Amino acid sequence: MFVGGTETTTKSLAQAMIYLEHRPELFAALATDHDTRRRVADESLSRSSPTQGILGTVTRDGRLGSAALRAGDRPFVMFAAANRDPAFFERADEFDHRRTGLGHHLALGCGVHLCLGAALPRLEMQVALGALSRRIRYRILEDPETSYGNGFLLLGPDRLRIRRSPIVSEEVPS
Repeated sequence: MFVGGTETTTKSLAQAMIYLEHRPELFAALATDHDTRRRVADESLSRSSPTQGILGTVTRDGRLGSAALRAGDRPFVMFAAANRDPAFFERADEFDHRRTGLGHHLALGCGVHLCLGAALPRLEMQVALGALSRRIRYRILEDPETSYGNGFLLLGPDRLRIRRSPIVSEEVPS
């Protein structure tokens, strides 16, 4: 739960800000439109899964596609790769908060492997995106220290510098 409440959410939120930088109308819509906040949060999670995958243990012999799996094998299942599968997601590498099947990504696992805290990063992102969009407009600053780190399991910007400008009072949605 701790990782879901900190690392995955901060990395996903930073990545969402990168996606939204050149879409000011979409960013502004987050201030009042709950459905748009939900869809943007899910699309950001899907396109840039903060948790790249999970190590599993095969419980019985079988096949996955053309690969033979034996009981005891330890495959690493890549959520991030599945979320970019063009057979499932149309324009799989594009950020599109209007795509169909949006909530069917694997960024937080699925089935018996669904993260117990899966609702937390979704909710935190929706709240943060709504609050930010009501208070600021921004642009991302070039920063030589911006990196995606060298971790394998968690992916997302380690640091993201932005220049914000407050919203002029008449721009604030009611």
